Amino acid sequence: MLTAVLLGVGVAAGAHPGALAIAAVAVLEPRLVLAGAGVWGIVAAVRRRAQRIGPDDEATYFRALAAELRAGASLRRALGEAAHRVPTVSFDRPVRFALAGAPMEDIAAMVEERVPANGRLAAAAFRLSDWSGARVADTFEGLADRAAGAAEMSRERRAATAQARLSAIV
Repeated sequence: MLTAVLLGVGVAAGAHPGALAIAAVAVLEPRLVLAGAGVWGIVAAVRRRAQRIGPDDEATYFRALAAELRAGASLRRALGEAAHRVPTVSFDRPVRFALAGAPMEDIAAMVEERVPANGRLAAAAFRLSDWSGARVADTFEGLADRAAGAAEMSRERRAATAQARLSAIV
């Protein structure tokens, strides 16, 4: 009876129907809620892993960024244009901040946390360009080469590991 009264109060108060349904299931069968939370956690972990930026994506992004800078775009505008060339990776937050005119220090920090392997060097290039107005297209091209080299080494390492496993099995 108390459960029905609380659900009625929730409906009257304008609570979201999905939240009310979860609350009702939690009261009636808590194990289902625990199972659902476990499935949700696994799905969220898989999605996070899928959204990681790899060295190939880094190389593509930095090459696009260098090309945009060489074409005469400002660093803020080049961020957005380069992000459009790598749709598998989300650079939405740094691009929005850049177009809104946020300090380059903040944008550099966002790019640093988004790009795992070369983030610090990329952030340093952003800061250098902001402080001195230096041209950093060559720097981003070098970062792209470095990321492409890391991707190649990663592929070679995986191939060698697979060969070693097969040899051990044989």
